[in-house]
Amino acid sequence: MQELKVGMRLKSPIGSAEIMVIRAPDVSVEMTCDGVPMLEEMAQEVGRNDAGGEVEGEVELGKRYSDNTVGIEVLCIRAGRGRLACDGRELILMGPKVLPSAD
Repeated sequence: MQELKVGMRLKSPIGSAEIMVIRAPDVSVEMTCDGVPMLEEMAQEVGRNDAGGEVEGEVELGKRYSDNTVGIEVLCIRAGRGRLACDGRELILMGPKVLPSAD
């Protein structure tokens, strides 16, 4: 469990995926990528393994992901294989924000 803060960067220890926290929850949570806990950017990395394995899904560069249950929103700053989850719930890919027209 981690207490996340806005601007915090987390990396997948088994792949190349990296995220930044845009909106942090009020409680400590466990962020995972493909079931493996993500590490803070400054933490020492474990062996990376993007080459193989049966991984479903992909974290897409520049996309935002959220979980409304705890109120977290993250931004992918480096793409990678796997699925993001917060406390075991898969994060949802957010769609683009619709802005009002300037007419």
